[in-house]
Amino acid sequence: MIEDMKPAEKETTQQLIMEIEQLQTECSVKYDQENLLMERLKELKKVIERDLVTRVVEELIEEEAPLEDLEILADTEKDASKRHYLLERKIAELLAQLGRVTRIARFVADAGSGSPALTNELKKCSDQSELLAPMLVKAAQERINKPNDKAAVDTYKSLLSKYADSLSRVRELCDQAVDPMDFVQTAGVMMERMREESSQKDDPRTCAKTSNVITKLANRVISVSMSSPTARRDPELQRALSDAKQRLRSVIPAPDTRASRLPDWRHTTAEILRTTGEVESVLGGENIFNKQPEPNQPIYSVALDLHASVREWSSRDNEIVAVARRMAVLMARLSDYMNTDKQRELLLTSKQIVQESHEVAYLAKKMAHECTDVRIKTNLLRVCERIPTISAQLKMLTAVKGSSLGHQDPGRGEGSSECVREDHVAARTPEPLGAQELLLNCATYSAGPLQYN
Repeated sequence: MIEDMKPAEKETTQQLIMEIEQLQTECSVKYDQENLLMERLKELKKVIERDLVTRVVEELIEEEAPLEDLEILADTEKDASKRHYLLERKIAELLAQLGRVTRIARFVADAGSGSPALTNELKKCSDQSELLAPMLVKAAQERINKPNDKAAVDTYKSLLSKYADSLSRVRELCDQAVDPMDFVQTAGVMMERMREESSQKDDPRTCAKTSNVITKLANRVISVSMSSPTARRDPELQRALSDAKQRLRSVIPAPDTRASRLPDWRHTTAEILRTTGEVESVLGGENIFNKQPEPNQPIYSVALDLHASVREWSSRDNEIVAVARRMAVLMARLSDYMNTDKQRELLLTSKQIVQESHEVAYLAKKMAHECTDVRIKTNLLRVCERIPTISAQLKMLTAVKGSSLGHQDPGRGEGSSECVREDHVAARTPEPLGAQELLLNCATYSAGPLQYN
């Protein structure tokens, strides 16, 4: 993968690998660098995953099939030598496309991004495409050499259909193998960039092609989101994604629409980008912030404020923003679980918040060491120092509170002291730091690095 990276990314990744190899050697002698080694391995894993999803999105764009217009060529071009020249050029384009798709498929399979079953199917489909390609090339040559031979025409059409289906399946499996949120975010960045570049050129043909590519990529975004494990487990998310799919269909012109009746491509692509942006929010669980906080939901209020402070920033290349968004959603969910009898969800969410808070501390410390402003560096490190302590307290306290859920007396009213609710859980906490203050601090201090990001 490194060989195909851009020079700057290639150099950075090579340096990271060299450092990991050196740390491995040191750890084989003395175990005093294992934590640093694990951190570097995590960094390398993120580099691989980010590069992989970028390749899947950008290099597997659904372009026109190279042999799609062979029928027109065979029927209209009378010059035999020119027909053969054009055919050879199309065959070269076909093989180049095949090489690009199968190379990405091998990268995805080797990275083990998807399940074993998905990886095996990906390899199988990729091999099938490579087997069909030479058969299709031979059939295309026969189609050109024997334009009136019905058997040659039928064979060519059948192989072309099988090859197209096989290639489409490889692309679909690659899309499903990578992280859905990373795919959606990367696709959004790419669509925005393509739209901006086409607007600057202001060429009707280029703009039409860009609109077509953005439309296809948006459909891939919907497909990946709806097939994600999160969507399959969440009926409400499925409904939201189905609504987004319908809105996307409504703004895309029908294929047989006359050119004079086509809407402005800028308007169409703008609506597509807005819809895919909503898909990203919904897939990330941010639709939980569609409601306003109630008076007895201080934790949800802080989560809402945190979400408002980061929602305008892209999390594609900013890990702290990405973590802060996830933290906001988790805090909002925790607020809901504290008012319901969902012990398992409460404990799991608390654990996730602790993990995310440690990730924030790690990223913030890394940023602090690169900061040249002494005041900002000191303040940032001071904020980070409090996160582990508060996270540990949160973990213990939530376990205590989670154990009390499910043991309420159904005959007692909501005002009973046995009810575990967010607005008065702090009053029932024997620990020095109440649950409410603890949770609020966990969100506040984890969000602290955003001030300096």
